[in-house]
Amino acid sequence: MRLSPFSLHHAGLLLLLPLLVLAPLPSMQAAAGADESGVITLTAANFRENVEDGNTWLVDFYAPWCGHCVKLDPVLDEVVATVRDSLRIGKVDATVHTKLGKEFGVSGFPTLKILMPPQKEAGETVGTISNYEGPRTKEGIMDLATRLALPPALPLPTPEALSSYLRSLPAPGVGFVLGRREGGGKGKGEEEEERAFMAVARAMRTTASFGLVGKEALEKGKGKQLFSNPPLSPSGFFLAKVEGGKERGEEPPVYFPVSSSSSSTSSPLSLTDAKTIQQWVRSNNHPLLSPLGGHNFRQLGSLGKLLVIAVVDPNGSPAVTEAYLEMLKDMARLPYLQPYVQRDLVMGWLDGVRWAGFVKNFGIAKTELPSFFVLDFPSERYWAMGGDGGMGSKGMEFVEGEAAMESMGAFLVDVVEGKVPAKRQGFLGGMPAALWSRLSDMWPWSLGLLLPLGWLIALCLGGGLGNDEEEEELRRERVGGVRRVEGKAEQEDETKKTGKVGREEGVLDDKEKDAGAKKNE
Repeated sequence: MRLSPFSLHHAGLLLLLPLLVLAPLPSMQAAAGADESGVITLTAANFRENVEDGNTWLVDFYAPWCGHCVKLDPVLDEVVATVRDSLRIGKVDATVHTKLGKEFGVSGFPTLKILMPPQKEAGETVGTISNYEGPRTKEGIMDLATRLALPPALPLPTPEALSSYLRSLPAPGVGFVLGRREGGGKGKGEEEEERAFMAVARAMRTTASFGLVGKEALEKGKGKQLFSNPPLSPSGFFLAKVEGGKERGEEPPVYFPVSSSSSSTSSPLSLTDAKTIQQWVRSNNHPLLSPLGGHNFRQLGSLGKLLVIAVVDPNGSPAVTEAYLEMLKDMARLPYLQPYVQRDLVMGWLDGVRWAGFVKNFGIAKTELPSFFVLDFPSERYWAMGGDGGMGSKGMEFVEGEAAMESMGAFLVDVVEGKVPAKRQGFLGGMPAALWSRLSDMWPWSLGLLLPLGWLIALCLGGGLGNDEEEEELRRERVGGVRRVEGKAEQEDETKKTGKVGREEGVLDDKEKDAGAKKNE
């Protein structure tokens, strides 16, 4: 019997069928780990073998239904190959691998964790786990990879190296440098101070920038100009926060308040105490005037300081906006105000158009920009200069003149010293300003709401009316709670084990764990 070509074709398929059944499907391979040149899919089965391979990992704990997780996927896919030499990227579906999510304190999505490889410290093998707090953008993740590719503290032996370091800091950005002046004491203090600084640099390398300034760099050029009269420890060391990345020159340094006592090893302001240095770096790891947004609002608001928030109109006159922000920085440099700025205040600016719904909670409308208010993030209390918290039609003249700057400075001092009564957000505390802003925008049609629908107006208080998705998240950042902006949970200073002894950024600061952080089961 002759076989037709059709029969031969089917016979060949039957012979190949066992091979097709035994061959693993591409989707099954992807589920097990994906292509190593891309983002690695991590599961309970392969998590340890991947993250304990001696590399630093950025792990994205996500939920398939999370919109912000979906937005993050192409960002990670774009940068993964570029940063591979210094940073591996993996992702965990925390709705499936719930035990991994609980182990790393995940209570919102996406949550990004940085897992550093274990190293020996004081005879103990430890690995560092920290939250990624930077922008979830291509530039933010590449900046993280750049930090990891460099030494924990860059040697800055010459004036040229110091100037290059300052220019390399992102604008706005800060760094922390340790230097030693001639004439300082000698002995074991030198080794202890350098050792403490390097311990902090290793623990915080993913969130801060560090440098060691050499003798030549201090005696010439930019170093001689910047560090002309620093406060010195008994061994002659100083620690300074420097701000770079500016065309008009760097800000004056902010110095670690060292103890002048020779017994400073037991002092809370000692440069030989790594925990104290770390606390100071955390509290000062921001520029003089920070751009505020979802990526840093809660972080800066949780430093134990008052937030001074300038609200500007990016669509208005660039000259007015620039002059207003420069005036705020000049005000912060006033000698009588500097101690308050360094100890009690964090200054930033906010886009008053993008976050219009949010700033209305503080009685500030678009017509009153530029303006500012002071916010106590944990308690939700705020202070506004003027009856409605804004400058109204006086915005332009407020930008001009030293008298206005002095007036604002005096107001901030009075706020810090408790001489100005605070207002409070909420049903009663925030109702007058928020309600008036809403009704003003809707006038005269809002008049009809006052009588039959007054009870509905109360439900719209607190900035919820007209907010877009990002505005609502920034509002949740202000209110606090476990959810971070864009759904990300922050659990500060949280230590979790990954098969070895793991510690949050502060291998040095075990007592600062957030005992009040709650995990969602």
